[in-house]
Amino acid sequence: MELDRRNILLGLAGAASIAGAPACSRAEDVDQDAPPVINNQRDFSGALTLPALPNTPLLNRARAAQIMAEQGIDALICARPENIYYLTNHYPMLAKMGIRQLSYAIITRDEAIAPILVIGQFAYYLGATERATHSFVDVRLYTAPAEADSYYQSLSVFEQMDAAAIESFLPRMHDAHPLHPIEQQRRDLTLNVSDRIFPTSEIALLKATKDLLLTDKRIAVDSGELTALLERADQMDIVDSGEDMIRRIRLQKTSAEIELARYAARANAEAGRAAAMSVRDGACFQDLRTQYALACAERNLTTKFMVIDGIIPDSVPRKIEEGRSFLIDCVSQHQYYHGDYGRTVCVGEPTRQIQKATDALSNVWNELLPQLKPGVRYSEISAMATKAYADQSSEATLICNPHSVGIHHTDEPSRPNTYHWAKDDLELLEGMVLSVDLPIADIGLGGSGHLEDLVLIGAEGAELLNDTGDRVIIV
Repeated sequence: MELDRRNILLGLAGAASIAGAPACSRAEDVDQDAPPVINNQRDFSGALTLPALPNTPLLNRARAAQIMAEQGIDALICARPENIYYLTNHYPMLAKMGIRQLSYAIITRDEAIAPILVIGQFAYYLGATERATHSFVDVRLYTAPAEADSYYQSLSVFEQMDAAAIESFLPRMHDAHPLHPIEQQRRDLTLNVSDRIFPTSEIALLKATKDLLLTDKRIAVDSGELTALLERADQMDIVDSGEDMIRRIRLQKTSAEIELARYAARANAEAGRAAAMSVRDGACFQDLRTQYALACAERNLTTKFMVIDGIIPDSVPRKIEEGRSFLIDCVSQHQYYHGDYGRTVCVGEPTRQIQKATDALSNVWNELLPQLKPGVRYSEISAMATKAYADQSSEATLICNPHSVGIHHTDEPSRPNTYHWAKDDLELLEGMVLSVDLPIADIGLGGSGHLEDLVLIGAEGAELLNDTGDRVIIV
């Protein structure tokens, strides 16, 4: 009889997944006594609407100028693809192929100066479509040296800066048929920014720093390779604080980022639920990960990882067992913005110890949510969670891990003056997307458990970004 019930649920879950509606949990799994927790509670019953490519800057320029001024930085130069994307709304696709140091982005403290994108002409052409090319970015294109032998034999960067470039890397155009509108658009958009062509990415970058009058200025960079490149020109005071700086800037999201974050959070949670509702006794962990990947693909998400029962490697040949609860931690991205969702799943009834632990986590989360406001520090969140947990009956160990989510799963700066990443005691900001990880890591309880949702910090409190009506999923 139990198998029949699960098979019926599996069929309903599959239909819900195809329709794009949230998968259902048992009614008794929802805490009916949970208070109306937060301000601006959203209705998650409607269908997902895929957001368009943003046509306003992802970059929080005012916050960038403020932080750069506080740290005495005149310009920020980035080589990491996710940082280039944040500064210019353009993700260098060749970076996905493992090819580095071919694209750069620059912003100055002066908000009136447009961000600069350095990118190969043909690479730009491949991505030059409506909403992927923006008038608020100053594009600097390069091709290759017209005289490659003499260019690469030169030991002086100043001689290389005067080298001629090949005029165009655009595809040859035939007159056999009229250009398709997409072909015409990409060609026109690329030609519009091809008035200056440089021989290499290095020269295009160094020329841009000269145009911006950055000689003898203080420059932050996000990679050691950039430091070595810029030092060749012997122009600037270079510091390596750029990665933490840009992460600090990104803590406070712009409206364009928030739109992507809303979609990523809700769609990822729906994908995680749909995968969880598909499981059965004897299924492999790989089966569950496959279902999650399929559910993500249906929602235009790219899977990043799925932790199952505390196990991270995809290839571990574990099986799901009836009566043993297991945590899921589901992370995917949409247009490079991440969703992060954690739940406890059980085929059949969980053990008494797991039930007590998950009830405790749910109660702690209910108490934390109304208190997540601008000005509250990570350490205060952990202290509030510890205090709330002390009133619960569970003997499992509480873990409380607040972290910012955005272009990275953990998208926040390290503690200053450290040589490795160390969690900083950050203060919540309006416009911050936050996760408060609440996993159960103890063993011998009959399984593992987890509770994790994403919220947006508003002026008066937090707004849930995903449906939370399934604190424990039983199939």
